[in-house]
Amino acid sequence: MFQVDQNMIHITKTLQTGFRLSNGKTAYGPLLIVNNEAFTLKIPPPSPDPNGKIVNPLLLLDPKALAVLDIVTPKPELIVVGG
Repeated sequence: MFQVDQNMIHITKTLQTGFRLSNGKTAYGPLLIVNNEAFTLKIPPPSPDPNGKIVNPLLLLDPKALAVLDIVTPKPELIVVGG
């Protein structure tokens, strides 16, 4: 389906709480891979409000959680949120 450059960091397996990377490391939580560097993002997991309704963490997202996007080059073409 896709040809993968084995020298580039990529996800080899999705886990319940994160991702297994091609460099043998495990990243927990949301992940951004840019220019062969992996960054974990500080985005909280979904959690219930006092009424028990699940709150979408993106609605509570602090812009500082995505500050890495201000400094990385090249800029990501695509960001996938969710699982």
